[in-house]
Amino acid sequence: MKEDFLLSIRDLSKSFGKRKVLDNISFNIRRGKITGFLGPNGAGKTTTIKLLLGLIKKDKGQIELNGKEIQDAKNLKFNITIGALLEFPSFYSNLTARENLKILALSDNYQIDEKRIDYLLNLVDLKYDKNRKIKTFSFGMKQKFAISDALLNDPELLILDEPFTGLDPNSMDSLNKILKNFVKNNGTIFVSSHILSEVEDLCDWIVLINKGKVILKGELKSLISQKSLKEIYLKSTKNEII
Repeated sequence: MKEDFLLSIRDLSKSFGKRKVLDNISFNIRRGKITGFLGPNGAGKTTTIKLLLGLIKKDKGQIELNGKEIQDAKNLKFNITIGALLEFPSFYSNLTARENLKILALSDNYQIDEKRIDYLLNLVDLKYDKNRKIKTFSFGMKQKFAISDALLNDPELLILDEPFTGLDPNSMDSLNKILKNFVKNNGTIFVSSHILSEVEDLCDWIVLINKGKVILKGELKSLISQKSLKEIYLKSTKNEII
């Protein structure tokens, strides 16, 4: 049975000056699944995500959507609706949460009504804070608001960079349920995280990179049948034999 790949990344490379950040990485993002993207700080995770979102240009390699090559990652959004969260997102600090979502919807030409905005803010537990200015939010509240922004256009694909950062245990649990429900409703998720317990509970597949190279990828259930994800991660990133 042929696997259903929504996105396929082939031999993707990126350098900044003389520093090679990504070195011919290849992996697949399966439709209707949650793929975890793991690796130490500086491994190349955020660079990969920025490439997929068309925020920076690749040096070489291919990105395929439904088996067809996309010449420029910026064109992905014309073929599929994508919601994204980058690490340390920024918003209009002097505007309220509701005002921010309205402006973000207008700037991206989304046809979003007031009910959708209120629904999303309720979903991320900001129901009673929607009329507060973003500058008064804690880091964790800003992170939850960023999730509502990522879901604003009812995307088919969510690309999330460290979405659990700054969240308390209750908020992590709520986000975990939101993401699982998103996939139950035919969504697909590609998520980077350093919080291995959340990855182990949430993800179906993982891709592990270190120093710009993919060093491990596979179905999570199979990989952790003998050892924990933490053991696998530590041994892989220390260049030890699993």
